Amino acid sequence: MNTAEYQFSDLDQNPEAIQKIKLLEQQLAEQIGEPITLIAYTPRENDSSLGCRAGLDD
Repeated sequence: MNTAEYQFSDLDQNPEAIQKIKLLEQQLAEQIGEPITLIAYTPRENDSSLGCRAGLDD
């Protein structure tokens, strides 16, 4: 992933989304047996590579 094409998502006004991310982190950590940190990114505007996110469209 080229991080120059993305910026951190602003989830400050969406505590429900933050809780869902934390829950998924816990579930994945239990599944694989090691800590997981999920990071939310938003594509930068006018980025033509938005369709190039392997595995995310499944």
